[in-house]
Amino acid sequence: GREGFIFTGRVSATYLSGIHFDTWRAGLEHLGAGGIHRVIGCDFRGNDSQSWDGYLIQLNANETIFANNFVSGGDSGNGARGGLIAINDSLPGTEARNISITDNILKGIGQYNYVALLVREQGENVTFGGNTFMNFAGNNEPWANLAGSELYIYGQRGYN
Repeated sequence: GREGFIFTGRVSATYLSGIHFDTWRAGLEHLGAGGIHRVIGCDFRGNDSQSWDGYLIQLNANETIFANNFVSGGDSGNGARGGLIAINDSLPGTEARNISITDNILKGIGQYNYVALLVREQGENVTFGGNTFMNFAGNNEPWANLAGSELYIYGQRGYN
């Protein structure tokens, strides 16, 4: 597909579970500060049909749990080339609070500058832990954290 699940405005109380999606644009995108979102046990893959410099998953909402998912940028490196998960990337200047990203398998595209997690300003209380990384081309810390955000990182494992 071109784009996956897009929640606009102040949509809240969503629950996605067990969904498989191939896309060359955003697989999951929250456009607003609505809250209480659960994304559990899903499979999001960049399908390499067209290059795109964005992030496959954009969590721009409050009270979000993103757990036990498989997220892949694509096998040929032609899919989402910016990175896998971004907090507050498409809505700078707004808040995205209380987000937990845990126990996921995150597969890069084999490039050194590929980012698994980007937390921008006003992304607050973000916990990133217990995730497994594959194919990040030797990048031992495949995440970026900009000034002003609160990011708690623990227990990641990488296999390259």
